[in-house]
Order: sequence, then structure tokens, then C-alpha cells
Amino acid sequence: MNYDYELAWQWLQQKGTEFQGKKFTLLESDKPAINLLFCYFLQDQQTASTLGIELQKGVLLTGPVGCGKTSLMKLMRFYLQYENQRFITKSCREVSFEFIKYGYEVIQRYAQNNPYKFNQQIYSFDDLGTESTLKYYGNE
Repeated sequence: MNYDYELAWQWLQQKGTEFQGKKFTLLESDKPAINLLFCYFLQDQQTASTLGIELQKGVLLTGPVGCGKTSLMKLMRFYLQYENQRFITKSCREVSFEFIKYGYEVIQRYAQNNPYKFNQQIYSFDDLGTESTLKYYGNE
């Protein structure tokens, strides 16, 4: 299936303005990175093979504080390929508190999730690396 990434770009700008306000803007310099995200969320095998990316792996989106990473990921959920998928944004701080309460089963809960199976969640872990060091029975 061929996707129109230019149309997706325009739609993303429109939705971003609706959700974030008139100050929302997509920078032309970010277009290559956002196109990679389109490819990933649409599970566009043809484009992925051309660009050399593996769609079964995760995404690490980095940038300075306040540049719009979280807002962008919240908008990208509209491009999920399968309707049965649920896109959940979780704060890493929240996950670390779950770890303190429930231990290593929390890691298993997120690690064994396969978003390509029916009715699975896709997680966006927000603010990775900003959480405090916490301990669970002496283990950090």
C-alpha cells in the first residue's frame, strides 16, 4: 500500500493545531524524522525496507526539554495501522513507582507485550532518564 506522507504531514499540522493551539508548528527540518515515525506507525513495509528501518523494533525519540516529543507522540497514535491497538503514554516515573510496589513483574508486564498480536497495547514511555533512582528490596 502506498501512503501519501505529504498529506499525512498536512493532517498532522492540522490536528496539532486543534489539540495544542495556534502556536503548534511542524518544522521543515523535522520532516525526515517525522516521516520515519509515519512509516513506523503505519507499518509501511515498502518504505521501511527502502529506508533500512526495522518495524518490529521500538522507537527512541530524543530532543531537548519542551521541543514537542510528547505532543508529537500523542498525535502519532492516529496513525496506528491496526484498529485493535491501544496507544498508551506512560511516564517512566510512574513505571518506577510501579516497580517499587510490585517488583520485577512490572518489567515483565511491559517487556512481554507484543503490539502485533490482537488487542495489545503500544506504550510510549515518556521522560525516560528523568525518573529518580529508586530501590526495591535493596536493588536500585
